[in-house]
Amino acid sequence: MTLLKIEGVTKSFGAVSVLHGVNLTVGAGEAIGLVGDNGAGKSTLMKIVTGIYQADDGAVIMDGEDMSPYSPGERRTKGIEMIYQDLALARQQDVAANILSAWINAPPAPPPISFSAASRPVTFSA
Repeated sequence: MTLLKIEGVTKSFGAVSVLHGVNLTVGAGEAIGLVGDNGAGKSTLMKIVTGIYQADDGAVIMDGEDMSPYSPGERRTKGIEMIYQDLALARQQDVAANILSAWINAPPAPPPISFSAASRPVTFSA
């Protein structure tokens, strides 16, 4: 069963085209990694998925529902979450505790991932 589907997502900032028709499917229960060079568009894509940015074209679909009408907060209640790189972590806690600490004062929503191994390898080619 497909949980998240990204279809033909494009994004430009002025004359700079950042994303060119990105397609990605994530199945229920899968954990994947999005890996690429600096400036490759990883953060931009994730900001589109979370609703921080709007795509110029394409769609983000979660559980068969188009996410474009939803705000970042509404998407969060549907289980879409992004963990930003932050150096202000609780060093005495492990990785999982640091990640889950963001949900302490958050609106109720199930964690979007489990902390098991990825169910399939993800590779990228140039």
